[in-house]
Amino acid sequence: MNKIDNGYSDLVNIAHAKMKYNTELHYRIQDNWVMREDGTPKEIKRKYQKYWHDENFRVTDEIEYMLRFLYNEGHIEQVGAYYRNQKMLDYQNDPENNTKKINERSKSEWFNDYIKKHLGFDSIFPKKGKKAAFRSTTMSLIGILVVALVRVQNGITENLGSTVFLTS
Repeated sequence: MNKIDNGYSDLVNIAHAKMKYNTELHYRIQDNWVMREDGTPKEIKRKYQKYWHDENFRVTDEIEYMLRFLYNEGHIEQVGAYYRNQKMLDYQNDPENNTKKINERSKSEWFNDYIKKHLGFDSIFPKKGKKAAFRSTTMSLIGILVVALVRVQNGITENLGSTVFLTS
């Protein structure tokens, strides 16, 4: 699953991330966030019931089905409010676990930043198109693996992907 950070945590982006891409959401709860009444399970069910005449309506207690239905009907902010409310409740119940997940995200971002700066991954691809981008990405990652394997063969077990002391 993918993870997102605070740069994408508005209600519309939260709904799209979850509904379109099944993204796992981990972000710092902002001080100015408040629970949205329209994002409570009760309000989701109430809104869903208004579509009783729709051919895709079914009698169910599955909140995920209702959320998908409402998302498809254009109630995107309300769906985003539900998911954000849930994350706020999760944080209130277990702030330490939420902080741990945020730190994991930071490590992932650090590695992405490292690849961009030190391996030239963020530079312009030699050719345009998905195939060229995939090939360039693959070659960059193979390069990191080769460096790591050479270091392990020579007894080095720290900073395996570092290219600091390599020469061309």
